[in-house]
Amino acid sequence: MTINPLSIFYRSIDRWQVHPSGSIQIAWKCDPKAVLAVCQAGNLDLGGVSRSNLDLVNTYFDRLAETQSSQESIATIVDNLYRSALAQSPLSSDNCWFNWIGAMTVKAACHIWRKIPSSQQSPELFEQLVSPTLSVRNLLAGFDPQYHPNLFVGLQAWTYRVVKYHAYTSLRANGRPYFGLSNLGVVARSSHTKVRAALVANIVPEQLELDISICKVFKSYLERSKVSVNKLGSADWQEILAAVQAISLAEPLQRRIDITIAELGSRIDRVGSLIRANASPVVHSYDDRSRSISIDRYASLPAPDIDESTQILGQLFTVIDRFINNLPAEAQKMVVLYHHQHLKQSEIAYLIAQDRFIAANIDRQDSRSWAELSPIEITKLTNNYQTKVSRKLGNIYLDLLDYIHANVSHPDDKVADRNSLAIESVKQILEQYFQADRPAKNT
Repeated sequence: MTINPLSIFYRSIDRWQVHPSGSIQIAWKCDPKAVLAVCQAGNLDLGGVSRSNLDLVNTYFDRLAETQSSQESIATIVDNLYRSALAQSPLSSDNCWFNWIGAMTVKAACHIWRKIPSSQQSPELFEQLVSPTLSVRNLLAGFDPQYHPNLFVGLQAWTYRVVKYHAYTSLRANGRPYFGLSNLGVVARSSHTKVRAALVANIVPEQLELDISICKVFKSYLERSKVSVNKLGSADWQEILAAVQAISLAEPLQRRIDITIAELGSRIDRVGSLIRANASPVVHSYDDRSRSISIDRYASLPAPDIDESTQILGQLFTVIDRFINNLPAEAQKMVVLYHHQHLKQSEIAYLIAQDRFIAANIDRQDSRSWAELSPIEITKLTNNYQTKVSRKLGNIYLDLLDYIHANVSHPDDKVADRNSLAIESVKQILEQYFQADRPAKNT
């Protein structure tokens, strides 16, 4: 069914449904009062067509839109509706601009919905997205007719931008603080306290102050220049780089940092990813890091007692020994290749794919050997296993985390939750475990 441009004024949501597949189905209904308003604005006569029958009303306006004078007619209708709404004080409850905002909100909601991971999608979330929060009065009062030469096009573009902004704001206020932002945008919107909190557990002390200084310069430039992150040009980055290099010559850095603009952007991007992870951990909050027994790298923490640390690490290594010995052979191999031999996940996927191919064909007389496969076939098999390797390692870290806390006393006998910083600590403990003259098993 063809939907004419004016339908945005007279259609409203009848119902919507989120399917198990994640798709959204929306049913529309006709607003008879809005249809009348559109007709009056264009001096149109429906000719006996029921104003409550959406299909018939759509057909009528579809035919109108096909005429040679359609663009002029639509422009006149929109202009009259706009001026009429501006003159109303207060706005009537049946004003067709309510339908306009609702339709634009649905459009933005469906666009945003596609960006949300399926595991986080829910009817409640879509209800939050699809509920308009922009008032018609704010819409009309805030819009500048000079925004676009065509009033209709300008109103659509401006309304869509505003309702999308409101939806993003709502999401950020309800547990998704950086939704829709690039990592550079995350840094721009984060306080210096949040920047430091995210960096202090993930950056070695030697880099900590430099990265914090870089972020301060970056944020300061954005505030001073009033340039948005997505509009930064080469000249802007040159100024930011010059300011960073000037800062790096002063205390406490005391040295000139010779980096390119690309490297500067990459460092700020990484900081943004760490802030995002710190604000939205993959799992729940974990140990009190100020009492941590392991390697959370807080610059302000006192150095641990050597004898105590050695004793704790010895206790941890004994637990890790038992955990790894109880893993299936393939899982053991992944851990050893990644943390002992420091292979990339793509390289591990290649070896796992090779092992499974050989095992599957060992008793087949007519099968080819691994060496006889073409590069394309090997790449395809490897790619199939790369995601599985990443997912398996992630599950191993979580299992090891639980195993450690089931066998090693937690400070103050607290119940340990989970979070991404704890997962990072587990990875680092495994690095120490394999560096402490551990045998290279199952390789």
